[in-house]
Amino acid sequence: MPVPTAYFPLTNGSVMSWPVPQYWAYNTSAVRAKQTRFVEDDLFGSVASCNASLGSSMAIEGVKWGATGPFAFNVWVKQGSRAGAMFQYVISTRSRDLGNVTDDNIFYPNQMHLYLPSEDHPAHDTVRAIVKDSTDSFNGDSSRVFVDSDGVLASNTERTSIRTPVLGAWHMLTVTTMQDGSPGYRLYVDGIFRAALTAPQDYFQINGGRPIYADGPIVLCDRADHFPGRSYDGKIAQLSIYDAALTENNIALLYAAVAGAMPDYSKSPSAQKAALAGLTPASAPASAAASATASAPEQSVAVPRSAPTAITRDTETLSSTQSTDGSQGVSASGGGGGGGNAAAPKPALRSAAGSQGGPVVPNPADQRPVVTGTAADQSSVRVNSASVDSGPKLAPAAIVGIVVAAVVVVAILAGVAVFVTRKRRHGGNWRKEQLDGEGGAGASAAQHTSFPDGQDVPKRASPDKSKLFTGAPSSHSFDVEAHSAL
Repeated sequence: MPVPTAYFPLTNGSVMSWPVPQYWAYNTSAVRAKQTRFVEDDLFGSVASCNASLGSSMAIEGVKWGATGPFAFNVWVKQGSRAGAMFQYVISTRSRDLGNVTDDNIFYPNQMHLYLPSEDHPAHDTVRAIVKDSTDSFNGDSSRVFVDSDGVLASNTERTSIRTPVLGAWHMLTVTTMQDGSPGYRLYVDGIFRAALTAPQDYFQINGGRPIYADGPIVLCDRADHFPGRSYDGKIAQLSIYDAALTENNIALLYAAVAGAMPDYSKSPSAQKAALAGLTPASAPASAAASATASAPEQSVAVPRSAPTAITRDTETLSSTQSTDGSQGVSASGGGGGGGNAAAPKPALRSAAGSQGGPVVPNPADQRPVVTGTAADQSSVRVNSASVDSGPKLAPAAIVGIVVAAVVVVAILAGVAVFVTRKRRHGGNWRKEQLDGEGGAGASAAQHTSFPDGQDVPKRASPDKSKLFTGAPSSHSFDVEAHSAL
């Protein structure tokens, strides 16, 4: 299993990546009423919830993916409503150079979109993906390619094939490039392969698989340019971003890690809660029992627009292991305790206490550094953010040198004081006296003008302010109202 570049549980009030809080999601709207909120959930405890009518969405900056070609996105969604103008975007990211989306530039290079057609769209109850790498130049109709989860390519016609609805229940969506590195990409729903864009194609351009440089933010619950009517409505959790392709086995394992604790959505809500309450640790994570009775009010996603000041590495330890089969594991522990294996991201399922496992954001900014040892000269040594600071004792010779330097500095200051005193005693004419003594009185008078202390410097006459402006006042005016709408 590849290690995710970044993994965001998006549960229990946390918008930080886990296990290392290196990245975070932030609200794209500064208006509190329009911000993404955390709501109670029967599976994950509490999750991020987006409201399409308010246009709420989140964004993630700085995560590197796809620069060498392979990549994958994996996310869990529970759609609350299919209503909308055309589409509901779950994940959307693109190059900053592309600007706003138009009918054609959504098919330009360097972008990825995963979204759901709305209920009035002919392709409703499908999942749709667009992937464009850096080599996918726009060539007209052959470049207008997207893949739907029912296997249909680049078509907005009414569907008669099997659909994959995601309304009202948790579903896992996955888009990944080809495992063998060939051009194209694959689309999965609930761990099952649904569709692919792959060679050969008689007409359509084969997109994806080559380096992609989508340097814009990864936008969740909306299209990257925040065009009205493209917002996702529902819950979102367990976002994993990979800088590698995923195999069918990888994706099946990701689904199984969560599906064992999922309620049966074919039952009534009361039957779902009763079934969850009866689960034992042997059959499902111990987290599920508490979700039936716990309740909590909605709370706004408290997300920063800059790095939280509390994030440090002072109390966090990281370790990495490489197994013989080539898989890599990363574990972390910190102020909040916990741990995980990044080779298979630990689902942030609800625990008996109703909180997410894993470390909390560690170490307040004012925490004192920890003394970890003593140097050979008995000075203390501390480790703080991977830096070592020690204070060695001064040798006697060094102390003597410091004393000598201090004496020299005092002598210099005394000389400066004598110089200033002499200048003030002679009324500022010390230069004139020096020239007179050298037989240069005439030169002094011609070349030097002295203003002794206390004598006013000659002033220039003040200009007549009435003559500063010769034009009429109206010639300098402009129409304020004409510019107010710019």
